[in-house]
Amino acid sequence: MTCGARSEFDETFRAIAANIPLIYHSAYGPTSVEGERGDTLVDILPPDAITVRSAVDTMAKIEGTRVLVILDEYDRAGSEDFRRSIAELLKSLSDQSVRVQFLIAGVAANLTELVENVPSIQRNIFAMQVPKMTASEIRSVVKNGEGAADLNFDNGAIHAIIARCIGFPYLASLISHRAALVAVDQNRLVVTADDVATATSEAVDEFKDRITRRSQMQIGEQVRKGRLPALGALAGAAQSTGGWFTLEDITSVHADPAAINDAKAAADRMAAEHVLIEVREDEYGRIYRFLEASVPIYLWLLAARGEFFAQESSEPRQEPAA
Repeated sequence: MTCGARSEFDETFRAIAANIPLIYHSAYGPTSVEGERGDTLVDILPPDAITVRSAVDTMAKIEGTRVLVILDEYDRAGSEDFRRSIAELLKSLSDQSVRVQFLIAGVAANLTELVENVPSIQRNIFAMQVPKMTASEIRSVVKNGEGAADLNFDNGAIHAIIARCIGFPYLASLISHRAALVAVDQNRLVVTADDVATATSEAVDEFKDRITRRSQMQIGEQVRKGRLPALGALAGAAQSTGGWFTLEDITSVHADPAAINDAKAAADRMAAEHVLIEVREDEYGRIYRFLEASVPIYLWLLAARGEFFAQESSEPRQEPAA
């Protein structure tokens, strides 16, 4: 299931139940009339709104199999009631050893909110941070796309994609897709680094339309002051953490000490001026976040585009070691 801003517990649980055959319900079976005609758990749910208790009662009767429910993009779920209901469901399923497990994918901030809603759930869940993809894994993403689209990405194109996506599969897919369209529009089956450059520019324009006019003007002012590299480093840090980031997180996306120092200074300066970034204190110190969710991706692509055009003449491009 893919979560959204309007996800509700009743709708989500019914969609889950619709994918679980009724033959695994203890009161039915493969030879029952309902089982033979292919009914699912949703067919025995009451018409009233599903509560956490009724959901647990239904799932507790599952036998003869195990169920894995994946809730993707959980960070998009905007309803506190929905997240609280999911948390209570997880705790009850675990306490009763029901043969159902949930895998929740999203940014870490929402996992914290999940734990805060039901503090005693901490012993029922395991949090795992998914690392960024390696260069070889990004290459595999591109190669998989080659097979599906019957195209070929040369080494220069793959190198450029790896450099721009900084380990994020979403960016790798976005840039690869757009670069492929550029080649196809020119009746070519080979995608080059120049196509990736064009794709990056197109992505910059796309994400620019997603941010407010105020942010566009503030970014323009910072760029005119020569602060685009610093903005790019901050954007990379924000994407690496899913939102809130520390100054130390900048080192994970930039190796140049001078650039890191510039980015750290820019973060404090912009936060103090209420430009693009907000800051707060937690138990570990100061943490920062961009005020608009689309701004970090836009800034990263904007910085990547500028860096690419600055290095266009540095051929040949070599593929980094995986």
